[in-house]
Amino acid sequence: MYEIKGLTKKFSNRTVVDIEELFLEKEKIFSLLGPNGAGKSTLLSILGFLSSPDSGEIMFMGQKITYTQKILLPLRKRVVFVDQNPILFTGTVKKNLEFGLKIRKLDKKEMDKRVAHSLELVGLQDYASMPAHRLSGGETKRAALARAIALSPEVMLCDEPTASVDPENQESVNQAIKIINQENKVSILFTTHDRFHAFSLTNDIMYLNAGKISRTPPENMFFAEAKRIEPDIIEPDHIGNTAEGGSLLSFKNGIELIADIKVSGSIRAHVDPAEIEILATNESKISINLLKGRIAQIALDNDGVRLSVDVGMLLTVFLDLEKYRMRHIKVGDIVNLNVKPCAIKKLK
Repeated sequence: MYEIKGLTKKFSNRTVVDIEELFLEKEKIFSLLGPNGAGKSTLLSILGFLSSPDSGEIMFMGQKITYTQKILLPLRKRVVFVDQNPILFTGTVKKNLEFGLKIRKLDKKEMDKRVAHSLELVGLQDYASMPAHRLSGGETKRAALARAIALSPEVMLCDEPTASVDPENQESVNQAIKIINQENKVSILFTTHDRFHAFSLTNDIMYLNAGKISRTPPENMFFAEAKRIEPDIIEPDHIGNTAEGGSLLSFKNGIELIADIKVSGSIRAHVDPAEIEILATNESKISINLLKGRIAQIALDNDGVRLSVDVGMLLTVFLDLEKYRMRHIKVGDIVNLNVKPCAIKKLK
């Protein structure tokens, strides 16, 4: 679908997109995660042919893109961009969906069919005659998504499609994304801050940070104050497999953890999700890094499960499927975590 090489985009002196190489296949659902300011919306705008990069090459469906109106106008009919803060036209919800279809000269029968189907997909089938300005923020986003679906594009680019949508209707949006991908073979790329939302829809997940693409999730990263601990203060078995001491890390929420690293001062720490144990209810374990928390979210991730546990800060824990099934864990359960000292690393 897309083949990108050496893509950059700057605003003033700040580089907001800097992608060395990226390949996106047809007929798949992709999610793009990253913090505010990571460059997600800018990248979508470039992929939607609404803005041009400063350098680099984009191939779309085997066609090398040159930024001329003759090339871009037909592409914008094949790729639809749904903005994070969409604007609906004056008039009813139905008229908003009809607008693009009239430009494409669809007959009334086909137009009515597409409008009804698109509104049903996002749970707005009873809102067709409502003035668009009376919709709530979440309803406006769903109407904009329906407007895009009605156009039957080859590619849909959605910027935060479930942000500001209430939990009940988030599922309507998710189901709509799945259905148009599966039934209409539409390729979809959406941005989100919620990695559990991403995991629930697709396994093709990318992470954007400071404009750069990564396949490694930026999770369990925290700022902490580190203080060296001498070897004689704590038993060697508690500090990895060494007797060289470690560091006591103090986090902003008051949590303290021993890490198998020798540093002092302000650091950025990463806790490996695969090195956090969830203890069984009746399991007793002597550990220096025991935490208690509530399961906030659960999502499948390829051959395992990712859990978000609220311990005063949200910790992601990765379990293989066998361990997850043995634990019988549900959202809302209170669990004990053992954070291995070797799980904590200092980031550069």
